[in-house]
Amino acid sequence: MNTLLSVLQIALALKFISITYTHAIRPDRTKMQNEGLTFGRFTAPLLVLTGIFAFLGGIGLVLPFFMTHLKGFVTWIAVVLAVLILLGMMFHAFCRKRRLIIVDVILFVLIALLAWGRYAEIASFL
Repeated sequence: MNTLLSVLQIALALKFISITYTHAIRPDRTKMQNEGLTFGRFTAPLLVLTGIFAFLGGIGLVLPFFMTHLKGFVTWIAVVLAVLILLGMMFHAFCRKRRLIIVDVILFVLIALLAWGRYAEIASFL
């Protein structure tokens, strides 16, 4: 179980770091045009903020592999990332991006599974 959670943790960290690239560093202007019309001047700061939180979350998922005293930290990072995914789901629903909502649901299930698995792992030691 621990190996499966570790693989899931690394995969999710890579996904969230890639979200940083697609949302904050190099957003595709043609794909983001609809959001620009919907949110106006708040679109660019919202994308940068999403990218920053996704990057910090991705780093937070990888950091406990190098600093073993931070193992309990993964559960809290996963919960924060789950909230970020829920906000993304609402944003994508508002912009009528059904394809992205499906991706958000899958990411939410995976991050919730990681949070539950790491919490159960820590609770068994208490």
